[in-house]
Amino acid sequence: MFHCFPTQADAQIFYANTVFGRGFNVPPDPFSNSGRAIIELQIKEWTAMSEARFKICEQAVDSQEIPFMGTPTVVRDYDFIVRALDGDDALINFYGLSYGSILGQYLVNMLPDRVGKVAIDGVVPAEMWSSTPPYKWSSSWLVKIEDTFNLMLKECGSVGPERCPLAKTKGEDYGAIEAVYALTNYPKSLDRFAPAFAGAIGGNYTLLSQQMLQPITFTSSPIPGDVSRALISCMDTVSYNPDQPKTWPSLKQVTDELLNTLRSVSPRFGISTLLAEQDGFCQFLHSTQKLPERYNGPWNAKLKTPVLILNNDLDPITSVVNARSVNQVMGSSARLVVNDNTPGHTTIISGPSICVARAVRDYFANNKPPAQKETHCVNDETIFNRIDITTAGRITNATDQDLVDAVYELRAVFYAINTGNLGLP
Repeated sequence: MFHCFPTQADAQIFYANTVFGRGFNVPPDPFSNSGRAIIELQIKEWTAMSEARFKICEQAVDSQEIPFMGTPTVVRDYDFIVRALDGDDALINFYGLSYGSILGQYLVNMLPDRVGKVAIDGVVPAEMWSSTPPYKWSSSWLVKIEDTFNLMLKECGSVGPERCPLAKTKGEDYGAIEAVYALTNYPKSLDRFAPAFAGAIGGNYTLLSQQMLQPITFTSSPIPGDVSRALISCMDTVSYNPDQPKTWPSLKQVTDELLNTLRSVSPRFGISTLLAEQDGFCQFLHSTQKLPERYNGPWNAKLKTPVLILNNDLDPITSVVNARSVNQVMGSSARLVVNDNTPGHTTIISGPSICVARAVRDYFANNKPPAQKETHCVNDETIFNRIDITTAGRITNATDQDLVDAVYELRAVFYAINTGNLGLP
């Protein structure tokens, strides 16, 4: 797999003590002149770091591969692989999580006659991904992040300090619990990080620094796909001519957009997507001028089998609002299943729900898409407790129990991959 930095140590040294490594410092009043100046200074650093990183990528071994990292190329690869393995008439079946939801939308719209059953989970609208500058994405992505965070704090207060050290007493009001941005994408890790946050609030930063900061390892091996997310998004999204700076997003435009997200969407996490999803500043990536193919729509292909869209209603980074948008755009060629009152990113990782699992099983195994345009499911566990769904009457037979067991096994695998093998409580 292509990598930009020769070794993991090179990457760690590049990021160390920079805005990429330490994150943004949001001043107490970011909307004042002095507060805006602090944010602008960090955006300038981010811009310079992005330019330097893309330059490293384009000077790396095998950098000629970069123009082929766009999503349309991956779609063509899927088609080629399925034809080679299963024959020219074989249909492409696909389940895509997060970025995979974008890939799924490209797949069904570029090759509508080649797809069989396609499910997407934790949805980003491909129309926005391909046609809207990345610095404008977070205002729609973060619509539910404050609700997610408040639910995490509420559940923390309900179980008390034995389960969640951020709480001082059991039943404490969540408004009294304030902490830094936890793993809202993966809230089941809250009980593992809560002691570190509680220590930091009390002035002891040892645990937090050990969990959040990586020591430089000086390993000689690279990190496969180390900058792949930024490269892929630049291949897919709005293209800028590297030789025409006047057409690039200005410092004012980027700052205005971030401040608007802080003001109108998420006062706590309005800038957090810059750290988790390092997209944008594609004007510095010359490889965007060498693309073999770009796809900008249409996004409403008519399909023989509707796409199955899955989303938690409290997904902090891929909002259910976006899932509903895709469901609407695709009309009769899509069905949406919403996992209600469920924080976290994707239904397969955060949840799970026997109701969602049945919908997925019926879709793939029994060729039965949901009858309704939008279906609602209930979650089978809270952040800290797993509900006995047998006692609750949600499991009615042995087949259901096998399905639940399979879902939890899958969840454990995906959770480990996405949280650095933190494991589950």
